[in-house]
Amino acid sequence: MPRNQAESTASVRPGLIEVLVLVTIATACSQIGYVGHPRYGPFVAAADVLCALVFLGWAGRELLVRRRALRTLPWPPAALFAWLAVGALSLGKSVLDPAGGLSPGAVKAGVIELAQIGLYFLAGYMLFHEALDTPEKRRRCMMVLFAAVSVAVIWGLADYITQPDAMEVKAGFGNRNVYSAFLVMVLPLLVGFGMHEGDVRLRAWSLGLCGVGIVTMLGPPHVWLLLLVLCAMIWARGGAWRRALVPALVVFTLVVSFALPRNRDANVLELADLYERGDLYKLEESAGELSPEDLLIVKKRWLEWQPALLMITENLPLGVGAGSFQRSIGEARYYSDVPNVKKSEPDTNNLYLVMGASMGLAGLVCLLALLGFFWRIVSRRTRGPEWERGLWTGLHGAMMGLMAANIFSSLFVRGCSLVWVLVFALIAVSARGAGGEDSHNTPTR
Repeated sequence: MPRNQAESTASVRPGLIEVLVLVTIATACSQIGYVGHPRYGPFVAAADVLCALVFLGWAGRELLVRRRALRTLPWPPAALFAWLAVGALSLGKSVLDPAGGLSPGAVKAGVIELAQIGLYFLAGYMLFHEALDTPEKRRRCMMVLFAAVSVAVIWGLADYITQPDAMEVKAGFGNRNVYSAFLVMVLPLLVGFGMHEGDVRLRAWSLGLCGVGIVTMLGPPHVWLLLLVLCAMIWARGGAWRRALVPALVVFTLVVSFALPRNRDANVLELADLYERGDLYKLEESAGELSPEDLLIVKKRWLEWQPALLMITENLPLGVGAGSFQRSIGEARYYSDVPNVKKSEPDTNNLYLVMGASMGLAGLVCLLALLGFFWRIVSRRTRGPEWERGLWTGLHGAMMGLMAANIFSSLFVRGCSLVWVLVFALIAVSARGAGGEDSHNTPTR
């Protein structure tokens, strides 16, 4: 970035709402918060609380003090409202079904899931869209994101060095799977931005951060997803010298994954092993007199795809009800004669199958339409100053990363879902600010 442009950027001081939004974004790079029961909750992320409070303050100021018209607010695309409507219908359908036997706890889970969609994809999106509506604000946001992700990765490296259990290499997240999936989404954003940065220090920072992140990713198969996303992003959007990074990334990832014992165990051997190696308590009673040594049970992270698909086919329009996936997936009728285990590694669900099972084909279509809306925008635009092109390259990679990561570990989880929404908001405001052919694809202000 040219010096005069950097000085101009630095001279514009952020307002209170922007500062609070930046704090929220930094906090969203972890799942730090209140946890009641380790299994039943409640789970309240600090970033979620911050987002809700800042949104209420911003909305109150805009609507009550400034008397801003509703139509001028930065609304998300229609697919989000369709998703909320389908979720409400699916919950209502399951409540009214006399054969469902829906418990009050399941109703509560459904309401919480709908509230999370509203908080992240409606409130969070509007807040980020409003607070990051100029290039200067977007650049400050990226600097904050660099700092917050750096803290998370350094924390992950400390866990990598000190924690003997791979599940505990998680930084400020719930487990290794959420941490690794988060990096699949956010590291391409930072690398893409850094590649086009004129400041060599920031460029080195982004590449070094990516390298340390790759070392600390022990949630299979996420390191391989990250490698594919980075290579595709750099090859599609980079110039000659940037494309030279592709073989270097491949070699580095292969060396880390095969030469370092912890990475080899998690990302090669464990990933290649399809079968459960757990304790006796994991077996269903239907296993009879057989011992774990006599059974070859496919890991539940893969085995669960079959009952989820069957759940979708039996509840095609609206699913089993918002928030009811975990309650329903354990039912024996969805497993048939397939051996099952009672416990699986947390956060290994396929988000698309979860959405299709809980909200039916209608809910899955809404989610895919929301992703497709922003993918259509980010896959086209390349114009603008060099650093904005870098941001756009990173957003392109982040979209690929979040769509791929959600196949193996849902990013629709407390806290870091806000970074997912941040990607959406940055795409919208960047395209809108640039004008031209992509401006009509963004939500109406």
